Amino acid sequence: VQIIHNSPSPTVDIYVDGGLAIEDFEYRTATQVLVLPTSFEVGIAPADGDVIATFPFELAEGGSYAVVATGLLGNDDTPFGLAATATTFGASDAGLVGLEVYHGSTDAPAVDVQADANEGTVLISNLAYGEFSGYAEVPAADYTLGVAPTGGDAIAAFTAPLSGLGGGTAVAFASGFLVPADDQPAFGLFAALTDGTVLELPALVQDCSGTWGGDDYIVCNDGSLVCDEADCPVSNAMTIGFGEVTDSSLEITYDSNAEVAGFQFTVSGVTLQSAEGGAAADAGFTVSVGATTGIVIGFAFDGSTVPAGNGVLTVLSASNPEGNSQSCLSDVIISDTNGGSFADIIIGDCADLTPLNISDDMPGTY
Repeated sequence: VQIIHNSPSPTVDIYVDGGLAIEDFEYRTATQVLVLPTSFEVGIAPADGDVIATFPFELAEGGSYAVVATGLLGNDDTPFGLAATATTFGASDAGLVGLEVYHGSTDAPAVDVQADANEGTVLISNLAYGEFSGYAEVPAADYTLGVAPTGGDAIAAFTAPLSGLGGGTAVAFASGFLVPADDQPAFGLFAALTDGTVLELPALVQDCSGTWGGDDYIVCNDGSLVCDEADCPVSNAMTIGFGEVTDSSLEITYDSNAEVAGFQFTVSGVTLQSAEGGAAADAGFTVSVGATTGIVIGFAFDGSTVPAGNGVLTVLSASNPEGNSQSCLSDVIISDTNGGSFADIIIGDCADLTPLNISDDMPGTY
């Protein structure tokens, strides 16, 4: 006899004829195949608690059985119970795998189990909650099992790697809720092997062509998979550069697809005096400049941000005492609202400094 715990209830203790047989038996676990008397009583108790239900069994001598704890405690529609069926442990040939399938999902309709979810090949038809399929043998191979409403198309699919189980058997059981509440386990397909190992069969999704487990996807820059390139996540991006250059100032322009929480960049070729105006000033940013280093830093003490958009970020008052021909931006860091940095930053062309004052003074002396 193999016992499988498939009731999403507390961990339980299993008693046989009044004696503790299995302690702390957890949901979605199984015993190995046990040898038991033909006549016995199974008691179920919450772990370390008193027995709350008993189930008598009369089994055939020499028979093999799968017993599944199923249903929900305190539920009148699908009450807790033990479901049992005669089965077989061990396939008749090393190239075959023996399967017994149990429908244990309380809110799922009667289903067809498909040997190939993409082709719709039905292996077991019209299996209702609480029913066993009956023992059957299939070639030891890897399958894309489909679960479909009876007569319909697959609504879920799972990889069943049975190629390594030749000569063995498994009790496959549907578990969990098709439409789970927040505290309920989701639907899944599991397989209990004769040694007590329970495998969760990996769930598959349909690709853009509708193939379960297929690879027809567009791969976004962040590695995510979509069917429409427009659905790719957009990383924070900003273009920053120079706008108008006058005899005393340089505009710094921006084009951003996200809010800007702060910025830092270096301006070459000029002596900076101050920064004012633009979207940074509108957002309440404090913008400081390093006269000799060319470093410009802007942020708001109250956490305000420059909205996504484009225009003039700030206007730098500057002079060009060395008579440089151009000024360039470098070392640009743009902060986002999550404390990180923009992933994509494009720096515009260098600025022609011909209009800018070439003395240390503000306009008037050339």
